[in-house]
This record gives sequence, structure tokens and C-alpha cells, in this order.
Amino acid sequence: LGNFRRQARLFQFDADELPKRSLPVHPSQIYAAINALLLCIVVWHLQPVPQRDGVTFLIAIILYSLSRFMLEGIRSDEGGQLGTSFTIAQLVSIASGVAAALGLVAIGKLPPGRGWKWPSVLKRLNRADGTAMN
Repeated sequence: LGNFRRQARLFQFDADELPKRSLPVHPSQIYAAINALLLCIVVWHLQPVPQRDGVTFLIAIILYSLSRFMLEGIRSDEGGQLGTSFTIAQLVSIASGVAAALGLVAIGKLPPGRGWKWPSVLKRLNRADGTAMN
């Protein structure tokens, strides 16, 4: 505890020692929350459309990796990594986006078909709780 107190004294500043203004920053957490909401809405409405299982998931991965790449571009807390100007999160976004795109190509070569159909699932849900879902 004594060592902690000595270290805490090292970081004490008087009000006149602090800068008058901080550097301008973007509210990236708010952007990320809005992005998550929009991604959820898009993926939810996209679910019944594809003719093959897994397509919606892979599209969600691609959309998330694109948005994460852009969100990391406005943040200023990490420099470039691995000899590039990209952050680690941007490099992971590129890798996951490419992997998901390759997955879409592989799924596209499979015959059309789904493990279950949306209308039958909605009918079962309607019967289960007695409410009408459209």
C-alpha cells in the first residue's frame, strides 16, 4: 500500500499544470453502438432471403468487418502494426472479411436448400404462443 501511495503522488497535477483543452476525439463508442443496432436490423431482415444456410451469417461477418475497419480508422489510440498503417483490429477485420467472402463463394457452389423454411417456423411460433407474427 505504501508503494501505491508513492506512485499516486507522482501523477498528481495542479489545475494550472493541466492543458486548457484536450485533443478533439470522435465518440467512437456511440458510433459502435449505432453500428451494432443497424447491423442487427439489417441481418434480421435479411434472414429469410438467402436460399442457402450460412449466407446470412457470412454477410453479417462481412458487414461487421467493414464497419469495424471504418470505426478503427477514426480512433486514434493505436498506431500501425506489422509494418502497415493498419491497426490490429483493422488487420483482423480484413482477414475475417476475406474468410467470410471465401465462405460465400464456397456456399454458392452448393445446391440451393435450407434446413428449414421460414414460413413453417413462423406458423409454429404463432401456434405456440397464440399471437400472430408477420
